[in-house]
Amino acid sequence: MERNFPLNKRLYAVPIRRTFRGIWPLVGRILLGVWLCASCETSPMATTPFLAPPVNALPQNDLIGQRLIRQIKECRGRTTQTLEKDPVAELLLIYVSSGRDFRPPTGPDGYLLRVIPLNKEYHPISVEAEVTIALYRERDFLKNRSWPDPLRIWQMPRQQIKNHWVISPDLDGYLFRLDWGLQDPGPGNYRFLVRFVYESKNKTITICRAMTFQHG
Repeated sequence: MERNFPLNKRLYAVPIRRTFRGIWPLVGRILLGVWLCASCETSPMATTPFLAPPVNALPQNDLIGQRLIRQIKECRGRTTQTLEKDPVAELLLIYVSSGRDFRPPTGPDGYLLRVIPLNKEYHPISVEAEVTIALYRERDFLKNRSWPDPLRIWQMPRQQIKNHWVISPDLDGYLFRLDWGLQDPGPGNYRFLVRFVYESKNKTITICRAMTFQHG
């Protein structure tokens, strides 16, 4: 399983005491945030604008879908280590749950994923970014060196990303309800690959992060 946090090598250069002083409060906030996310679908807030509408998977056989697949495959050869001067020091992925009921009829409709940009102080930071999320079956991903086409692919444009920012008492971040469409991908081990692109000081910064999870 790939490590999702921290991946920035410079984090290991700071004194151990300072590192734990920054990480342990974050761990507590993450656990509380996961609990909050796990209950938000069944809370009264789920009927308010607190949660953005589910994101539909895009067709992969049209021009947009093919362009996104090419872009997500570029993550393979891209160096994604963040720099000290970059606004986003790390990208944290939290898989909350699968099989969530987003729409009628009653039944599982998709995944719940949190994408949390962190600054160098380990604090969540809201960034106007374009986010692409691809879903792979883990065994297909590992045995194919050129990377297979994803099972599903979702995209959140920069203009809409702020609608997915969820403010909570202890852990803010982007919350994506990923609708898988009419067919459940089925039980098994899967991988999310996230491509996070934003502008800073007239340059484009791309961060790619992956995580594995089990569904069903």
